[in-house]
Amino acid sequence: MIRPLRSPRATNDGGAHPIRSVLFATLNCYLDDSNGAAVASRAMMEALARRGFPVEALTGCSLEHDRDVDPVAWLAERGHAAEAVGGDSWTMDARGLRSDVPPHFRLVVRGVPITIHRGLTTSRHDIGRDEGLDFLKLYDAVLDRFRPEVLVTYGGDDLAHEIRVRARARGIAVVFALHNFNYAAGFPLETVDAAIIPSRFAAEYYRQAAGLDCTVLPNLIDLDRVRVESREPRFATFVNPSHEKGVHVFARIAHELGRRRPDIPLLVVEGRGTERTLADCGLDLREHGNVFLLSHTPDPRRFWEVTKVCLLPSLWWENQPLTAVEAMVNGIPVVASDRGALPETLGESGIVLPLPARLTPFTRELPTAEDVAPWVEAVIRLWDDPDHAAEQSRRALIEARRWAPEVLEPIHARFFAEVRSRILGGSP
Repeated sequence: MIRPLRSPRATNDGGAHPIRSVLFATLNCYLDDSNGAAVASRAMMEALARRGFPVEALTGCSLEHDRDVDPVAWLAERGHAAEAVGGDSWTMDARGLRSDVPPHFRLVVRGVPITIHRGLTTSRHDIGRDEGLDFLKLYDAVLDRFRPEVLVTYGGDDLAHEIRVRARARGIAVVFALHNFNYAAGFPLETVDAAIIPSRFAAEYYRQAAGLDCTVLPNLIDLDRVRVESREPRFATFVNPSHEKGVHVFARIAHELGRRRPDIPLLVVEGRGTERTLADCGLDLREHGNVFLLSHTPDPRRFWEVTKVCLLPSLWWENQPLTAVEAMVNGIPVVASDRGALPETLGESGIVLPLPARLTPFTRELPTAEDVAPWVEAVIRLWDDPDHAAEQSRRALIEARRWAPEVLEPIHARFFAEVRSRILGGSP
């Protein structure tokens, strides 16, 4: 079980010392719009800022793709102007000539000051020793200046471990944000004071698998980022054609719809998965002319405004699928698999369908036409039956109220107030 922090803090007169600041720190880029964990973390930090918490974010520049990009241009494309700092002053140490200030960017996005360490590349990569030491040097400088009382973080590698250890050494409470099911065999209990997770399904999994007591905090949603003012729905949309999201299942659905109903257009939105991932499934989806592609976009409203049905044939255990919530916020019916917390997320809305157990995120197997027949029928009915589609849209909008800021922001603020009380009142 998670234990209280063992370093209470107090004012000079012995009274309780309130939380002054919350730092979010990870190696993955905080501004990466293709990373669901990053999107959720941004929404949380911005909500805390609105609630009066002094907050900052320290992040690496690693993005969820395999190509290197110019970080300045990448930020500019998203409307962010950043100040480049460091890399100009040099000293000699045992590792040779080193920069006194590791190169980084500074900017403020929606009330949250952000420091981005400029690593060797923006593509996904293993952090080397020198790059890791530079990041830690920048991390220590942020801790010295900002003096956070709570650290929010995630990650399971050695550098993420060191981030938590250094925080604990300073008496900072460490809150670990769980966004997947990868930690059951080795959750870092010794460096964590509290764990948060967005679904009851995932909390129960970690309770049984690791004896871990998690606080369920549904991910906040930036409604301004996802809600569409007016829609012209004309596609059945599949976001991120990756293996774990069920690209092989989608390929078979698309093929069957193309064969039976080529008048139903399908939109594929690239993410970690791309056109190449879809092509590698082994079906030529060009023959019926019903499949269209949209390159990855930082603005999800571009595809939600033209979406009539959202397809989510996920093969992995979903925690709180952002795609499903975004669709629901826009009143878009979701046809989803029964994996993980997807049924919990949809609640009384959506159409939940099974997939054969033999299909996993690690298999590269096309399902049969029989396997996806219920999916094809569900799409066709939503397309042809306006009353059924309208009822599903109504239910989606009702269920989406669970993610209203006025519902979730007080819950998050209350959690951090309780973390503060644990800092002050936890047993030694």
